[in-house]
Amino acid sequence: MSSGPKVKVLYTCKNCGIVDREVPIREREKDEDVIGWMRTVQKELGEDHMRCSSWCQSRLCDIKIPLVGKENCRIGEAPRQ
Repeated sequence: MSSGPKVKVLYTCKNCGIVDREVPIREREKDEDVIGWMRTVQKELGEDHMRCSSWCQSRLCDIKIPLVGKENCRIGEAPRQ
C-alpha cells in the first residue's frame, strides 16, 4: 500500500451484514482517469470483503466515496489539512 494521501471509502454488503466498513484507498492521480481509479477501488474493496467475510458469495456492495469541497471537487481526491 502506498504511503501517499488516502480516500476513506466505505462499503456495505447486505448479504453478509458488513455495514459502512472503511477502507483507505490511494488518492486518484491528477492525470488518472476516474474509470481506472474505480478499478483500483473495486479491487481493494473486493480483497477486503474476502478477508472479512470469506464465505460471502455476493459480488455486489454499496459504496460511499466522499467528495472534498463543494466546487471543483474530483472523485478520488483525498482531504487536505
